[in-house]
Amino acid sequence: MNESDQKAAEIAAREAGLPWVRFSKELHKSSQIFLDSWLPSKTMNTEVAWIYVDNDRAVNSKDKDSPDRHALSTAWDKICAEGLPTSSEVDKLAERFNLLSGKWLVFVSSDQVDNLWGRIVKSTLAGTMGTSAKVSPRDEEDPNYGHVICVYNADYRSKAEVNRIRDGLRRLGVKERIGYKPNIYTHCRIYQGNSWGIPPSLYHS
Repeated sequence: MNESDQKAAEIAAREAGLPWVRFSKELHKSSQIFLDSWLPSKTMNTEVAWIYVDNDRAVNSKDKDSPDRHALSTAWDKICAEGLPTSSEVDKLAERFNLLSGKWLVFVSSDQVDNLWGRIVKSTLAGTMGTSAKVSPRDEEDPNYGHVICVYNADYRSKAEVNRIRDGLRRLGVKERIGYKPNIYTHCRIYQGNSWGIPPSLYHS
């Protein structure tokens, strides 16, 4: 598991015990108040797990990533026990558990994250980005590590939609190489260097 995937695993492990900060029109009144109140560069990962925004204009905008985790884990373990799993088998598992969403992952430094996150939030709320987006807060133990921004779409099988969001990120100023990961990969613990030989990202750009 490389450094980025290790950090992603650590963040996932904290999610159960820490709250998510979600944008709410009733609570925050405006996106700018929300952004100013929860700057990723100033919010510590000991306080919240993620800072999050939904695209209410998107069809099926809410993530469907709440499968029966025990059943999914059991099904995945059974596939692994029968031999080396393939990406095709992972796709079938995603369809079976209706776990089809995925995300572009953008790694950004703390001195740049607030501006980029602000542009992504406003585009998401305007309906011109993905179904939702989230950003990790500042790492208290390693402030130089930076942040990861995840921008989601509903179906990783839709190459057109995946590419549309990638192009949107480029227009917002993302110049670095980025990767796209289906959420089923995270649930199945498919990270860099996994023993099954499955690439941890479906697309790169």
